[in-house]
Amino acid sequence: MYIYLIVNHVTGKYYVGQHKGSDLLHYLQQKFYEAEHRLKARSHLYASMRKHGREAFTIHALLSDIQTRPELDAHERDFIAFLKSQDPEYGYNICRGGEGFTGPFTAEHRAKLSKGIKASWTPERRAAQSAKRKGVPRPPQVGEAVRRMRTGVKASAETKHKIRAARLSQPDPRLGTHHSEATKKRMSDAKKGMPSSFRGKHHTDETKEKCRQGGLIGGRKAVESGQLASISGLGGRKAVESGQVQALGRVQGQKNVESGLLARLRTSKHQKFAIHARWHTNRGINNPACELCSDAKKVTSPTL
Repeated sequence: MYIYLIVNHVTGKYYVGQHKGSDLLHYLQQKFYEAEHRLKARSHLYASMRKHGREAFTIHALLSDIQTRPELDAHERDFIAFLKSQDPEYGYNICRGGEGFTGPFTAEHRAKLSKGIKASWTPERRAAQSAKRKGVPRPPQVGEAVRRMRTGVKASAETKHKIRAARLSQPDPRLGTHHSEATKKRMSDAKKGMPSSFRGKHHTDETKEKCRQGGLIGGRKAVESGQLASISGLGGRKAVESGQVQALGRVQGQKNVESGLLARLRTSKHQKFAIHARWHTNRGINNPACELCSDAKKVTSPTL
């Protein structure tokens, strides 16, 4: 736990406070957010933040590693009195310290707070806030603070279910649309020369098993629905009707002749091995009359 000091470098005034967390920079960003959205009605510090902007303020730790809440309150009161931060000439503190709400909120109190905040966000206020933020880039420090806050945080199963339900309830905005040729070219050019994001990485055994199970389930569904047979039949019929099968056969046959593969396959050595593999090896038969079976450990396929 910390005793911190927020300093306005434009006016020279400061604010003494206490924080029970571990990240003061993130805490300062929360203060900026509360000030901009007027979440506290009476606060000299927030009024000054709205007037001078985020760049005018910094936060500093006055005391750290405080173990108990009574010690925290006592140190806060001491620093406020020592720095005279309750005096409007010096600081923004309203209270003498150690007087803030310590919680926790009751269910009734939380319901009242929620109702009040929701009521304050009228359609007009939402529209005005949206228009104000459009075209304004997010400050780098805010993005960094959000990144640090979310790093290592995993969404619960309930949160994932809510996100999925919200997305399924809305139609895909790109449904039925297509990228233009210019857009496709820009996307292609942008990715050229970029290394794969998966380079040097490997799937875990768990991920491999999930992929395998997914493929098995998808294949089984395709077979049960007749989709696989339909696709195979359609593709085969198109290939036959277009002459693609015959053309591929002629091209491959010509390649085999030119490379000499066909002639090598017709030699007595290869034919003898092919007969042995078909009638003995593939059936698990050991024929004493076959010279290849009698010396099976040394038998290898002839090199083509």
